[in-house]
Amino acid sequence: MEQYFVIKGGIPLVGEVEIGGAKNAALAILAAAIMTDETVTIDNLPNVRDINVLLEAMAAGTPVIAVDATGVRDIVKTKENGILTSEQPEHLAQEVMQVLGDTTFYKSLCHGARKTAAAYEEEQIALSAEHYYMELLNFCHNSYIHAILKLN
Repeated sequence: MEQYFVIKGGIPLVGEVEIGGAKNAALAILAAAIMTDETVTIDNLPNVRDINVLLEAMAAGTPVIAVDATGVRDIVKTKENGILTSEQPEHLAQEVMQVLGDTTFYKSLCHGARKTAAAYEEEQIALSAEHYYMELLNFCHNSYIHAILKLN
């Protein structure tokens, strides 16, 4: 849902407002920035500490048991690299006991955690961005050819 302000009154607005960076937008901005040969300066980039902590834990081979929330849900996949749980302390405790009580399950989550963290390494992100960029170029090229053929 788009958010906006409605301002009523006959008095001119004066001053500045700083809009905080959004982590979902930041990923797209970073991907676009690496596709140019120009120097790019990005201001107001959010330090998404919750995601950084999750990835650091996973890089160390530690499965993550976390509260199911936006952002966290993008990284933690239940029974693949960790477990998403509700905010209820009892649920969190149950999930921790389940992971610690089953060595095979724990090792499986550790393997998944390392695999997830590897997908977020700089080189992998660059390769992924390059892949999407090439798809976009191909799409634009094909659309251009289609438009030319349609004109003729």
